[in-house]
Amino acid sequence: MHRNAHPLAVTTNAAETGSDSAAFTSISTTRLSMTDQREVTLSFNLGYKPEATNLEWTFGGDPLDEWRNWEDEENGGEPVFTVKDLTIAENGDVSAVLSVDYLFDGDDAAYWRPWYAYRGLYELKVTDKSTGKSASQTMRYEVYDSYTPYDELDSKIKGHHGPSDQQSVYVL
Repeated sequence: MHRNAHPLAVTTNAAETGSDSAAFTSISTTRLSMTDQREVTLSFNLGYKPEATNLEWTFGGDPLDEWRNWEDEENGGEPVFTVKDLTIAENGDVSAVLSVDYLFDGDDAAYWRPWYAYRGLYELKVTDKSTGKSASQTMRYEVYDSYTPYDELDSKIKGHHGPSDQQSVYVL
């Protein structure tokens, strides 16, 4: 399944909301690129030792195996997200590596318009199907790492120039 739009993700913290959701205890990055392969190390603890077979991983509300790249559409595409090196300690500490592949062909994706529908904030969530408890993190998914949306350009420019320089900044 290819995604046509992206949901806005909100990460909740169990201590604040009383829900069965908590944030990851560590994550190596919260920014993902559609045109760059990377591995994201993460960890979480649900307060007990879950069974690996009960853990359901989703991105933007969809199971990871439904996220497929556009390189080989005729055959359903290759997975964009793969969970590797899953380790569950006796104290309930869970660690894993999320392998992220291209959503589009890495060579020409920056010039291909459908990427715009996929950029934005998504919730990466791991849920124990047997208890409903979960850990989640809001992730930013962009076409490439240095991409800056138009609505964020003004604040980015101001961050590079002090208040006295703002009078002389022109964007054409």
